[in-house]
Amino acid sequence: MCLEPPFGAMGKKADRIYGGRQFESEDLGLAAFHFVKMSTVRWKTLYQYSKVQQLKRRHTMKSMRHYVMSTCCGWICIFAATIAFAAKPNPNVPVTTYLSDTDTATGIAYYIQSDGLIGPVHGIRGEYDDNYQNVGSYLNANTYNSEPPGDWTLDLLSSNVRMMKLTLTAAVPAGEPGYTAAPNPPFQGPKSVVSRFAEFCTAVYEDIGTMNQVGQTINCPTIFRFNLSGAVYKLLMTGSWGTNAPESTWAQITCNNISQSDGYCNDWSVDSLPPSLNPDGSTNPGSIGRLTTPGTRNGSVVNLGDFYMTFHVHVTRP
Repeated sequence: MCLEPPFGAMGKKADRIYGGRQFESEDLGLAAFHFVKMSTVRWKTLYQYSKVQQLKRRHTMKSMRHYVMSTCCGWICIFAATIAFAAKPNPNVPVTTYLSDTDTATGIAYYIQSDGLIGPVHGIRGEYDDNYQNVGSYLNANTYNSEPPGDWTLDLLSSNVRMMKLTLTAAVPAGEPGYTAAPNPPFQGPKSVVSRFAEFCTAVYEDIGTMNQVGQTINCPTIFRFNLSGAVYKLLMTGSWGTNAPESTWAQITCNNISQSDGYCNDWSVDSLPPSLNPDGSTNPGSIGRLTTPGTRNGSVVNLGDFYMTFHVHVTRP
């Protein structure tokens, strides 16, 4: 005799009589017992299956997270390395600078001179060698307009051994071309000063590093900076280039020799402009520099007058 389900006819009868509170039928009780036992087994089986699936999902998700993290880390490392390589700046090009004291043709002293000391590498008077005696003598790789290295720079601001001499006696007289203010220099000189001398060819889309013909000349803005008694002074020989000293003049740079290894110039002269005769018969006095110093107001600049400048610099690239 088969068992009826707990909610069969007997179940309905017992439910009607007792309102579902109890079952007097043994068959009904036995059926209920088997149902509960089978349900318990089924739920236990389902629960175990569910746990297995859950563990599988967790393992899969953990593996995926590990894969994603590993992949991302790999790409991040590659990207970072690429950026670091791409952003690596070009190094400065070391050069040797020789600063002359007098014009060999006339014997007249230049207004910008060397300190008269002997260089540590070649043993020449007025020689300045890069990375010796805290001297910086190089073609600056930090150029304007994304030009290649670079702008010649002689930087003695960090040296406690080497200096340059400056003379400020040749002020442009009132009424003459190049005069803008009454001269008021901190000294007349010649005086040894902590200084930096640099040209800025790349600011006007020129570059001495890529000159490739002997005798080739270019004109470039130059600035002679010196420190004195806690103050900073600049002789601006920048003309129309961005320093608001339009009456000043640029320097002339000439290529003297071409390297056999790379085909570019490796020997230059950086000179003040020589006096010349203008087409109207007037005389062009040569290089003029405006002397400035920072003012008391933020961003202000004091004009200390214009001065005739003469100099001769010899630069070689090893």
